[in-house]
Amino acid sequence: MSELTSTEGMQGDSESSRVGAVRIAIGFAQGLALYALSESVTHKVWPATQHETLAALGAALIFGPLVLIFGLRAFRPRVLGVWSLGAAAIAAGLIAYSVWRTGGGGDQTEPFTVFVIPAIPITLFIANHLIEGSEIDRRWIAAYPNYFDPAWKHGVQIVLAVMFTAVFWGLLFLGAGLFTLIHVSFLIDLIRKPWFAGPATGMALAAAIHLTDVRAGLVRGVRTVALTLLSWLLPLLVLLTGAFLLTLPFTGLTSLWKTKAAAAILLTAASQLVLLINATYQDGTEPPAGVLRWAVRAASLILVPLVAIASIGIGLRVQQYGLTPERIIAGCWALIAASYALGYALAALLPGGWMKPLERTNVVGAWLILVVIAALFTPIADPARLSVADQVHRLDTGKTKPEAFDYAFLRFRSARYGREALAKLAARKGTAMDADVAERAAKALKRQNAWEVAAPKPAVLVSHLTVYPKGAVLPEGFATQDWAGTGDYNPCLQSADKCDAYLVDLDGDGAPEVLLGVFGQLKAYHRGPDGTWSLIGDFPFGGCDDLIKTMQAGNLHAVPAPPHSDLDLNGVRLTFSPQSKPIACKANAAGKPAKPR
Repeated sequence: MSELTSTEGMQGDSESSRVGAVRIAIGFAQGLALYALSESVTHKVWPATQHETLAALGAALIFGPLVLIFGLRAFRPRVLGVWSLGAAAIAAGLIAYSVWRTGGGGDQTEPFTVFVIPAIPITLFIANHLIEGSEIDRRWIAAYPNYFDPAWKHGVQIVLAVMFTAVFWGLLFLGAGLFTLIHVSFLIDLIRKPWFAGPATGMALAAAIHLTDVRAGLVRGVRTVALTLLSWLLPLLVLLTGAFLLTLPFTGLTSLWKTKAAAAILLTAASQLVLLINATYQDGTEPPAGVLRWAVRAASLILVPLVAIASIGIGLRVQQYGLTPERIIAGCWALIAASYALGYALAALLPGGWMKPLERTNVVGAWLILVVIAALFTPIADPARLSVADQVHRLDTGKTKPEAFDYAFLRFRSARYGREALAKLAARKGTAMDADVAERAAKALKRQNAWEVAAPKPAVLVSHLTVYPKGAVLPEGFATQDWAGTGDYNPCLQSADKCDAYLVDLDGDGAPEVLLGVFGQLKAYHRGPDGTWSLIGDFPFGGCDDLIKTMQAGNLHAVPAPPHSDLDLNGVRLTFSPQSKPIACKANAAGKPAKPR
């Protein structure tokens, strides 16, 4: 019997060593392939010359091998081969579409683009464990523990593997540092080489995954401790969210809507409740302590009003201002949260096994997340595409006036869909409104960045500047000067912001300078001999309310301090800080400017 046990142990060790070697080999090949891809970027050869192809290959090489490494002991070879190729294709497709929609990476992108980075691993993580559960049970819908156990185990493995890889690189640099102390630079030069860094990282990550896989009991122990600690945070969150909901009838919802972030905060709270409920429920085989059971039921019921209020807030914003990518994402988030809220509420209220319907809700919710991600990150429900169509429709139907329409949104925050729509608006002809829209759209198309703003017309500039001392008017030429492209960004001059202007003679020539209060400073403008106004310096004052009132009351006096005066505000002295100018380089012996270093 002991000989049989020994033989089985040796076979198990042999199998584990073989799997470990295969994993490390995959990690090495992955790192090598990613290094080759980076070299194409360095030398500007294919596939780096095609942005979509480069991104697709990069995503496939990152995620395909990782799925293969994780699944070696969990899937049958044929299933693993098909799934790893499928995972690589999903990652490649999502990232390639993301690059395509932004114009190949050569133009500014809207904020939604970055969400594809977490969307890919989330998608593959969920899909992997839905498939793995089915593989364990050999049926389409698996027993809930076979979903729960691998998912949380692999979650812990990923965290530990990343930490292991970070420590691995930390030790390499530490060792290299030791050798540099004795003037041996071989190791530091080696680890900085891309051809070494790629394969070394892949092998370290693969080794960490294998070590945590063969020590599954230790990983489960870490997972159990983490879940236990998280579960005891649930009663606290229940108390906080419950108290919040009980207070709402006395405060009303108006204060919530004024924050403009109510939906995001409410949905974040709901998501945290879902996480802690699952940390407490775990695989459902052993109900937790009594107080935690009641906390789970209470949390499941609290989810419903939280998600309902968030959904109302999102609906009101869409009704008032139309669709934007942020509102579409929030709406999808609310949809997923609603599926969990309703399922968990039913689980808390229905008789039978404790919270048993929660399991079915989690599986359905996982599939719903996959469907939502597939829609959002493809043309099916691309937030930019839907938002552009809705905003243009509001313009066409008169819900949004041409002067209030957000042309910058189409130019910079809605990918190629917005730019294409903006080009169509710029080509409009016919009515006076069409001509107005076309003019505004054409100007927006010429903008080079999202921060560029058009200087206000003189009449507007005069209307939004309040001049002090009271009764004074802006000096000649200040309001009529073209302030666009001056190199000095000042919202008082380059937008329609309300600002205060103070007239003070700083250089004693009898003509006042103009001081504009902005960013906690008084920016000083002087009229040159050619009649052109320019920024000459500023007076930092921190934007203090008491000093602003002092200046508005006229208690602002110049104190001689050549070449320009300081300011005295009822005993508070502001020191003039001249506007710095670039230093001209001296010419070398050949008469050419010296090269910058």
